[in-house]
Amino acid sequence: MCCCANLKVLIQCFFMKKVSSLEYDSNYYLHVNDGWSEFGDGKLSVRMVTAINEAGIDFKGKKVLDIGCGRGELCDFLSKKGAECVGIDYSSSAIKIAKSNFGKKSVFKKMDCTKMDFQKKSFDAVFMMDIVEHLTPEQLEKTISLVYSFLKPGGFLMLHTMPNAFLAKPFYLVCKITGTKRGVNEKVHINEQTIFSLKKLLGKFENRFFFAHQKNYFKYTSFYASHKKLIRPLVDVFLVHDFSKIPFLNIFLASEIFSISKKPMKRTEFIKSK
Repeated sequence: MCCCANLKVLIQCFFMKKVSSLEYDSNYYLHVNDGWSEFGDGKLSVRMVTAINEAGIDFKGKKVLDIGCGRGELCDFLSKKGAECVGIDYSSSAIKIAKSNFGKKSVFKKMDCTKMDFQKKSFDAVFMMDIVEHLTPEQLEKTISLVYSFLKPGGFLMLHTMPNAFLAKPFYLVCKITGTKRGVNEKVHINEQTIFSLKKLLGKFENRFFFAHQKNYFKYTSFYASHKKLIRPLVDVFLVHDFSKIPFLNIFLASEIFSISKKPMKRTEFIKSK
């Protein structure tokens, strides 16, 4: 079974190309990437607020790493809560935007997440908001391994990914059959996840998963615009419903997946902390 799983990853890596950093230009961050409209109003996206609230952490005095920091607004928000924030992104455009807006309060570095070189056990919390689906399986496994080493025992990883592969893959297949483009993220969403793939990926952590649903997800796609009359009954009547709170159905029909993952404390460290 293990050999088969490793073979699957090797095959995926062979056929799946890494996304070029050039795909993430200033237009992407200011007009496409989730939260761009809230950013213009000086606010956080709903999913960022959800991750922060669900984590339930007092960030005052905490050292926080934001992987795939984009525009940098998450670091800015947490720094106002008293956190010492470091944001990294391999997009030059992202780092330029982040530094120009929030560079006085947080540190932003252009860095590949698979080549992070921070000290071990140096962060209290790490955020990975909407980066998972942009990485190849090989990149993702390497990144999670590094995150685990950078986190202090008892530290948290807050992760969000969208779209849920169970919901997205059938849609992608229909787009391929009909020769229709999926939408603005077609070139950059290359590795969608399910709750099961995330559980395997985050196996070393103590995990809590939950779901959310963007009701208008399909309405933002090129496919919907091209086939509105045909698929409107399905989208408007069925997929606009929020399945995120319905057990079992949310696994397949909720569009967003969150995880709050804690790095276990070793028994000796737990005793000392007492």
